[in-house]
Amino acid sequence: MKQRLIGWSFIALSSLAIADDPPELGEARAASGIPTTARFFGGATTDDGLSYTNRVDPTTPVDIVGIVRVESTHINTVGNIYIVVQLGESYFFRNEEGNFLSWDLKLESLKAAKAEKKLNYDEAVIILDNITLGLGGLAGQTFYVYLAYDSIAALGDLFYSGSPISISVNPDELVDPAENSDSPNLNEHPVSKIIGGDRTLTDSDEREGELVSIRGTASDSDGSISSTKWLVRGSVVATGTSATISLPDGSTVVTFRVTDNQGATAEESIIVTVLAPPVPNVSPTANVLGGSRRVEDTDSSSGESVSLSGTATDSDGNISSTEWLIRGSVVAKGTSATISLPDGPTVVTFRVTDNQGATAEESIIVTVLAPSTTSNSMDIYTASISKQVVQARCVNCHGAIARLRLIRSSVDDYIDTNYNSMVNYIRRGGSSSIIRKPQGIGHGGGLQLSAGSTELNNLKQFVDAVLSE
Repeated sequence: MKQRLIGWSFIALSSLAIADDPPELGEARAASGIPTTARFFGGATTDDGLSYTNRVDPTTPVDIVGIVRVESTHINTVGNIYIVVQLGESYFFRNEEGNFLSWDLKLESLKAAKAEKKLNYDEAVIILDNITLGLGGLAGQTFYVYLAYDSIAALGDLFYSGSPISISVNPDELVDPAENSDSPNLNEHPVSKIIGGDRTLTDSDEREGELVSIRGTASDSDGSISSTKWLVRGSVVATGTSATISLPDGSTVVTFRVTDNQGATAEESIIVTVLAPPVPNVSPTANVLGGSRRVEDTDSSSGESVSLSGTATDSDGNISSTEWLIRGSVVAKGTSATISLPDGPTVVTFRVTDNQGATAEESIIVTVLAPSTTSNSMDIYTASISKQVVQARCVNCHGAIARLRLIRSSVDDYIDTNYNSMVNYIRRGGSSSIIRKPQGIGHGGGLQLSAGSTELNNLKQFVDAVLSE
């Protein structure tokens, strides 16, 4: 309201006697849209509550009073009482200090007239006490007062009067409180109604805001309707009884204002809540530590037990499951696993799933090396060459004069010495000679090993092993 309204009194009801409940302010509503048993009463009186009127003389002191009758389940809970005044297309709320401050119709900016108090069954408030409205610059104007409350018993909800206290400050429309208010020479205000009341809309296009279709009805018992308008934050956004309005995400107060042929107006306001579009889920991340790998044989048997570890993260939620798969089948769960794999390459997949069902995978190749089927040269020499070939066949021949010098078993460390001598001889190009000469080929000592004999085959195996190492 303008600066001249700042400081209007808001005092305890005990300073004013009220003969009876003021008129009820329509059917109470809840911002959530759920039914409520709360009730709201209010009106203007010039005779200490003996009677109520909505038309006052700008020169006559007036009291504007209200009663908030809370739901039975809210009695003795902590809550807040709110008072909102509409003057033209401007809205104001009453704060605890007694000032009327401009309101942008956003619920988060609304302040209480009575904050954090223990709620009684009837919460009586005096909005104005013995105020001459003409002195406040309101002569010839109409303003509206809305009452509301909330409670910790219904967090996030707001309960408010379905209709406002309507005060017309106009000497041309005065009515004596003692006279019948139905006098035929007085203009009756029109009636404004929004079909469907408060509502909550879900997102339809995954973008902010929604186009909201809304309809109202307007009637006038003693004349005709001259205009119908839809307002958001005091600004006209559409005309007519039906409209499609673009509203932002969150809660918005939408007002349907009707004007009759004599200029009287009526309004109804609802809260339209547009739910924000859901935030797209971000898929989780899967990672196998160490990546692909080769695994050596550890037990000379086919296959190996392979230990694997992975990490799973989700930037916008949490991980609900982790699995290890081979050929599409789950073989283990958790971020770490020990899996039995066959020789050769195997694709192992680490799959993670987040709390919204999105999955991510990483696959690696684990190659298990088969156990060696070839004995090493020392094993062959010890088992099949040192005694059978060297000591029994060749040690005498090569005892002193040949490039390949071998010693008898009576000499210390004869196995290692003879082994090293033969290995060096083979690696210096003697592999052919060491196979041919025991067969008598180019050998002065004649035949020692027959072709196809076991000892000759062992000697060939020994030479192959030395050359492969």
